[in-house]
Amino acid sequence: MPEAPDTKVYRPVPRASAHPRLRVEAGPRGLVGREYSLSKPVVTVGRRADQDIVLPDPTVSRTHLWLVRTEGGVAVRDLGSTNGTRVNGRPLGPAAVVLRPGDRVHVGTVVLEVLGEA
Repeated sequence: MPEAPDTKVYRPVPRASAHPRLRVEAGPRGLVGREYSLSKPVVTVGRRADQDIVLPDPTVSRTHLWLVRTEGGVAVRDLGSTNGTRVNGRPLGPAAVVLRPGDRVHVGTVVLEVLGEA
């Protein structure tokens, strides 16, 4: 009679997310504390329902900014939003800025913190 196959299941040890994340630190009720994975090459952020990260706040433009994965990490770029984007309190100009863990991105009055390796 053949020997029964080994039925042990080997699962990898859980580890921290391989992708950086954003956590809502301040903003509309129900969003604070929510986290979003930045696993896609380009993540759109805005008020419109078709954005990857929807921030239903009147100070957020319909399509406010892009988060783009680069070799150096995740870069943020404002898309000409009405109320602008700030990183760690500094206004973001037309050029993209590479984010680091702990950076705070102000999207209108919503504050997002970068978690994990960006």
